[in-house]
Order: sequence, then C-alpha cells, then structure tokens
Amino acid sequence: MLGAHKDHLFSVEASQAKNGSVSTRIVAYDAAASATQDTEPRSKKQRAIAEAMMDSADEVRILATRWLLSSGFPYTVLQNNELLIMLRRLSIQPKLVAPARDTVCYFAEGELATFTKWVSRILESELTKALQLSFVAVLNDLWTNASKINVIGVTAYFIGSKWRLVKLSLLASTNTQCHPAGGDTTGSARNVCDYFTSTDQVDCFMHLLSLCFLYTLGINENTRNDGQLVVTPGGGFRDGLRVVEKLGNLASFFNSPLRLAKLKKIKVFYNLPPINIEVDSKMRVGYAVTLVRRSIFNYYAFKLYFDSAPPNGQTVWTDITKEDWTLIIKMESATDQLAQFSLGEVQKEGVASSCALLFRKMLCLAVEAESVNCLVLEWPDPRGGEFTPRRETKSVYQFSWRGALPRSITRAAHSPFSCRRSQRHRSAATGPAH
Repeated sequence: MLGAHKDHLFSVEASQAKNGSVSTRIVAYDAAASATQDTEPRSKKQRAIAEAMMDSADEVRILATRWLLSSGFPYTVLQNNELLIMLRRLSIQPKLVAPARDTVCYFAEGELATFTKWVSRILESELTKALQLSFVAVLNDLWTNASKINVIGVTAYFIGSKWRLVKLSLLASTNTQCHPAGGDTTGSARNVCDYFTSTDQVDCFMHLLSLCFLYTLGINENTRNDGQLVVTPGGGFRDGLRVVEKLGNLASFFNSPLRLAKLKKIKVFYNLPPINIEVDSKMRVGYAVTLVRRSIFNYYAFKLYFDSAPPNGQTVWTDITKEDWTLIIKMESATDQLAQFSLGEVQKEGVASSCALLFRKMLCLAVEAESVNCLVLEWPDPRGGEFTPRRETKSVYQFSWRGALPRSITRAAHSPFSCRRSQRHRSAATGPAH
C-alpha cells in the first residue's frame, strides 16, 4: 500500500516514522560498536563465542548497506550464493540470509538521514562560532551515468573554528567499467543544469575581499552607477592603475612567439629560472597580483632582452621607470599576504574556495601591519621559483629606493595601505558596488 500511494499523507508519515526508527537503530549500532572497540580484547575462545552471538539481523543489514554504498555495487551482488556461503561461515550462522531490497533502501535512507543530521550539527556549531557569518562554499559535481540518470555529488568546504580546512562530501561513485557514456549535451544533463545556473562556485565574501585589493591597486573604483556615488573614500589610486597597465603592455609584448623564444634563450644562456610570464585573463581577480609578482621575478630577463633590442622595440620597457618599479614592489608587498591563498584561482586543488574567517584574519593582520616584506630586485637563484625570491622587511611609512625618497614616491608608498584601511572598513559594512 505504501508503494502504491507514496504521495498519500499516511504513506509519507509512515515512511518518515520508519526512517526515524532505522536512523535510531543505526546510531545505536555505531555507539555499541565504538564501545566494543574501546574495551580490552577477550581471550580467543571467549571472543569467538561472544562475537558470534553479537551478529544480529540489524548488524547484517547495516554492514551490507554500507558495503554497497561505499563500493557502488548494485543490490544484486548480495544475491551471490558464494558470498552468502562465505558470510555464513564467518558469522557461524548457517541460516543467514541477505536483507531484502526494500530493507536495504530503508537503511540507505537511514544512513543519509544520520549523515545529514551530523553535518547539520557541525555547520550549526561552526556558524555560531563564526558569529553568523557566511563561511561555507558548496561545490556540486554533475555528470550523467550510463542510464542517463542525473547523478549529483556535493562537497562543502570551510575553515573550522580551529583554523583547519574541513571538507564534507556526499558523492556517488562513478561507473569506471566499460559502458555507453552520455555526453554533456544529453537531455538529462541539461535537466541537471536547470537546477544549477553555473557549476562554478560563487563566494561573495572572497569576491568582496578581492575587490578591496583591486581598489588598492587602482584597477577598479568602488562607485555606484546611479549618480557615480563613491562608496570608498580616498578616491582612485591612478598610479597603481598606470603601472599595472604598463606591466600588462610588457607581458603582451611577449605574446609574439619569436620574442618569447628569444627571451627563453636568454634565460637559458644566463642561467635564469624559467618562470612563465603568461598570466590569467584580465577578467580574473588574481590577474594583477600574478602580473606584478612575475614581472618583478623576470626583471633581469627583461633587462637583458631589451639591452640588445632595437630602439624602436624598447618603448614598453623604457616606459617603466625606476620610480614605477619602486611602486610595483610596494604594491606586491601590499597584496602578498592574501595572494598566497590564490584569490583568483579558487578551483586549485587543495585550496578552499571559501575561507572567509581565515581571509578576515589575514586581512586584519595585513591592514594593521606597520611593516611589510618586500621583494628585492636582485639576480634570482637559478634553482628558485616564483615564490622563493628574497624579501626584506621595510616600514610602511619609510620606503626608499637607494636612499632617495622623492615626494611623489612617498605619496605612492602610503596610498595602497591607507586606501586599503579605509576601503576594508567601508566595504565590509556596505558591500561592493556594481
């Protein structure tokens, strides 16, 4: 009757009651199993008798269901005669039978309900400790199985109250055996996409912090379209935008295969590290940070290239003055602490896409810092990498270039940090404008 009238109110209530009962039995079994593991082992004879007596029907149902779920096997595997013979011999129960299909389904739903309650308790506890701030990113994994049925896997990433990366996943195992696979253009795949507008994770808090650094570098201004209302005080940082555009022109100069090949030969000849100069798309949040860092690292390679270049091919290099390089180093140091979390590349393996609390902590440390670690323009170690160059600590308010500190550089030196302080407080309260 329950199967014929699934939508009936009585059927729904009966199904919920049964799921609750199954979940309770699963929790009781886990508690008993955990308590048994904590006790000291008995003698061999006593242990064999005791364990044989403990093989209850619920234990068989729970373990069989978990084995099917973790292995991705169908229910028909339990009907294998050789498997039943092995289980009967191991459990010393000649009359042991496999659980029915409906029973396995109920226990699978009970496992899901137990897992859901456990995840809910963890997230509610962490949300309370996070002062009700949004801190979780949910990733959905979509594909179509051989029967063209939509399969969904869900993973939640967040930084816990103990500052550790937590990853909670509920995934369906894929069929790795030979089978007709459905493409991304199948009707079932399109049905899945109807529920999710994009498979890319969206993290508004991380986007807000990234915008703060875009404002610091002068790439964006935080304004509203209705009347051009400036949301963050201090105005635009035009010097930052100007040097980023110059570095962008320098990187674009080597888009030519011939120029890039010559630059690589120079690096090999002078034993310079082969650091890539290509950067992400300009639409990526981490574009400016990556561009600035790699430009500093390739400084001597650029210099050697343009020393032998014709005069009409040196414009992109000569446009970047020593004062510009001073400002570039300062901009890199202002963004280094958060750049290590790959703000513009949240899909990297091992990088949490939502680290709101950790970003907030690191941002506060960066904003309130009175000194920063700045890169040093020196001949790089041939065995070094993009993140290994030497740094030296310099004060935020005293940053000189070979002993000279022009007034224009002084203003540029203070602009990123003072602008960042005011924008961080205002943006955190009002949010980014569009």
